[in-house]
Amino acid sequence: MLMVLGTLALAIAALASLALVGIGLSGGSNRDGGRAMVVMMLALPYAGGLLLAYACAIARGGFDWVLPGHGSGARWTVVLLGVVAAVVIALGCAALKGEPPGQVPFALRPLVGWGVLLWPPLLLAAATLALYPGLRAAWPVPAWQLPQLVMGVASLAIGVALVVSLVHELNRQQRTRLQAELDYHDRRDDSMLKKVQDADPDADFLSLLPHSSQHEQAPIRELALAKLRSLPDLDQRLQRTLRSRHAEEAFRFLASNDPTDARAMAEAVREGITQHAQALRHSISNTHTLRPDAYQHPVLDILATLDRLATPGMDVRPALMQLRDAFDAPRDYAQKTSAMHGQRAVDEWLRRH
Repeated sequence: MLMVLGTLALAIAALASLALVGIGLSGGSNRDGGRAMVVMMLALPYAGGLLLAYACAIARGGFDWVLPGHGSGARWTVVLLGVVAAVVIALGCAALKGEPPGQVPFALRPLVGWGVLLWPPLLLAAATLALYPGLRAAWPVPAWQLPQLVMGVASLAIGVALVVSLVHELNRQQRTRLQAELDYHDRRDDSMLKKVQDADPDADFLSLLPHSSQHEQAPIRELALAKLRSLPDLDQRLQRTLRSRHAEEAFRFLASNDPTDARAMAEAVREGITQHAQALRHSISNTHTLRPDAYQHPVLDILATLDRLATPGMDVRPALMQLRDAFDAPRDYAQKTSAMHGQRAVDEWLRRH
């Protein structure tokens, strides 16, 4: 049974090997990706056929000469790892032929031109000799063991080098992404700092409020706060803002900074919550796709404001219930909003208070 199964697998692998060698003999570049696409289609029958043929050969004792002093588990592991490495080399050499050197892994660069002409025939020959004891008997032992040993060791060494180069490339890409993100944030911070430096506290009052948050970079926040606190009527402006459609900006300030008179601000805060609840209801009703975290940050600012003020006798539960119910606003779209994070945050705050 193993002989029949191994022979069928070997036949499939042989057909795929012929196609790979044909690709290796073909000329032209691979700029259109056609060669790589063909190799991808051949990869499954080629790799699957070879692995199955080698598995049958190992089970029939064709590789008992490998690690003779160790158990069968070690022999299976080493042989199949060598086959996998050799298959990767053959497929890689076929797919990457004609590519510029910069697009080819370092470990494969010396092999791309000829590796696909050598590895597939050697893999087939080794599997055939291992599967059929009669063929092995017709050859001197060193004549078939030595080529297999050289190919196996070379394949494993190249495979290790490919893994190392892959890890190195992934780390390089990660460092590049991190550096690009850092550069983006640096440019953003420089732009925001200049914006705040050029802002007029009176004319640009609303645009300065978001930069006063504790989540802003310290130099930007300190400058924004200095300009805002230079206004003699800052509290009055905040109260007017809370009662307008810009209540969200006022809560952004109050979530991180104390007003001069918290008690005087309490009524405006209640009205600001109501104002924001109305705006939130309208937005949810007219938004096609809602992410679970949509509208979460303004709600967190509102709750942080309430925690900072903590004015005795300040009853905000009715206003917060309006805010919570706004997440359940009727919508023309089928998507549910029951899992909105902002609504959960309001529920949690109400439970705690």
